[in-house]
Order: sequence, then C-alpha cells, then structure tokens
Amino acid sequence: MEMTIAGAVTCANPLCRVAVDGKCVEGLELDQCSHYGRLPELADAPSTATKSKPVVALGSAQLLAISQLPPLLRARPSEVIAIVGPTGSGKTSLIAAVYDLLQLSRLGEATYVTSSTLHAFELACHDARAQSDREIPHTGRTGRGEVRFYHLDVIGGAFGKRTTLLLGDRAGEEYEVACDDSTRFDEFPELSRADCLMVLVDGKKFSDARQRHNAVNSVTLMLQGLSERKDLIARKRIALVLTKWDEVLSSGKQEAVEQSFDRLIHHLQGLFDASMSIEGFIVAASPHENNVDLGFGIPQLAQFWSRRHVGRTIEPAPHTPDRMFDRFNSATESAL
Repeated sequence: MEMTIAGAVTCANPLCRVAVDGKCVEGLELDQCSHYGRLPELADAPSTATKSKPVVALGSAQLLAISQLPPLLRARPSEVIAIVGPTGSGKTSLIAAVYDLLQLSRLGEATYVTSSTLHAFELACHDARAQSDREIPHTGRTGRGEVRFYHLDVIGGAFGKRTTLLLGDRAGEEYEVACDDSTRFDEFPELSRADCLMVLVDGKKFSDARQRHNAVNSVTLMLQGLSERKDLIARKRIALVLTKWDEVLSSGKQEAVEQSFDRLIHHLQGLFDASMSIEGFIVAASPHENNVDLGFGIPQLAQFWSRRHVGRTIEPAPHTPDRMFDRFNSATESAL
C-alpha cells in the first residue's frame, strides 16, 4: 500500500519523482525500495549561532605619537633623532631615503630588522617611485600638527647590536614660527628627548645667490633660538645637513656653495659653548638628476646617528698612602 501524507506519495530520496510518475528513481519495484513510503530526509539547517573566533589586533603601521614611544625606548638601545629644517628643506625625502637604502642594503653595513611604521614609510616613498606614474619624482610635505615619528630597528654596521631609530618629523613652518620666540621650542617634545639634532639646509636655495642669504638667515635664527635653550640641547649631537646636492652640482655653483656652507658651520659653532659641536654633512636623499646616486651621503649621516655621547672622564684625586712601604710601591708602579 502506498504511503501518503495528505494524499501525497512519499519517498525519502529527495531526487525521486514517484509522486509524479509513479516510478522509483533507482529503477526498483516500489515494494523493494527502502526509501519508498518514508518522509524525505531534510538536510540539517545551518546554525544561526556564530562561533566566536580569536581576533588578532594588527597595528596601523602609521606614524607614532610621542606617547607611543616608551615601550620602544625601553626594549633596547635607541636613538631619537629630531629633524629640524625650514619648509621644503627635504626632511621627508631624507627619511624616505633611509628606508629605501635599507631595502637596497646600501646603508653602510646596517641591516633592517623590523618597523612598526611600514605603511607610513611606503606613503612617504610612493610618489618618488615609478609605480606612482609621475613624470618627475616627488615627496610630499609634512602637514602641520603634533610631531610624529618613523620607527626602524637596525643591526650591524656602525650600530653594532640591534638599535631602535625614531625619526621625528614636524612641519617646517612650526620651527620657523618658533624662531621669533625661543620659548616656543618648549612645545616641541622631540627636542628635549632627542639624542641627535639634525638641522637641514636647502641646497637648492644655497646654489642660488639671490636666495642664499635667506637660507642662511633661516637656519641661523633657528639655531640661535635653540642655543638660548641650553636645557633643550645639552649633551646632544648636532648635525648641519646640506640637502639636494644633485641640484647644487647641476647649478655649476659647487665651489661657492661649499665655501658658504663651511662659513655657516664656523659661524654657528660660535653660538655654542665648547661642550657643543656641529658637524657638517652633504646629502642628496632623492636626487632629481643622475649626477649622484640615491641617498648620497646618508650612510655617513647614519654613522653620525650611531655615535654614543661620551661623557667627560673624571680622573680620581691622587691618594697618598699612609704607610711608607705603600708609598714606595706606588712610586715604583708609576715609574714602570
């Protein structure tokens, strides 16, 4: 007898059309089919309950605020580098070139280890690369606002063991405004925290006699303001960096620029006492001309970053032994 539900013939096989044509889909007699007369087997309905999965929080890889630096500074030896310079002097280009040279294994013998700001580095480099489809390489300028830091861990070369580099980037306009009031430098925490202070000089302006005076004056005012705040720059390594050397060479004014740069260094040295010194460097971070290689001069600058401040050695006061025999031994040792 056929099994029905509300007058319908049933079969457990969902592909069977026995209710339509009265035939078993497997070609069996109906009384021999194990599925005939049973209710269809429905697939298990999917569960609507979502299972919780472990979530891994990934960093944004963007620039770091100064409040995010302490864990990096505590982890291993570090160098905080404040990059100071007028608008358009080449701060971002220099930072991008450091990243590029590490990828090309051309930052001396230093080797890349890790970075928590890779996205920020890639953004800084993008417009100077072929992938940007720009006819002329370009590097964007830093927007105004709080200082932000690029992070790199490197090892080897002048750095020796693994070292954290934190490169501070702030808009040049803010440093220029502070020149009129040196107390404004207190608002720049990167200056008080920095181990190394880099002051950039625009080489393109230096190669133009009409703009050279303004370029010299801008940097001089900046360092004069800093020299008045000895608490901010005490025990810091100071580098004066002439940028855009490729454009200096193209101008044909190389000798005049070198002489002017040397005079500027000598003049600025007089702003500081004997405990402070300024070293000069010449770089072409992202050359527009083919007369120098990418990152010209930056490996030497990286060596400057790697130097640890060596404090003055205090000689112990001479001690005269109480016993005559001990005095004799001390005199004999001195003679040897």
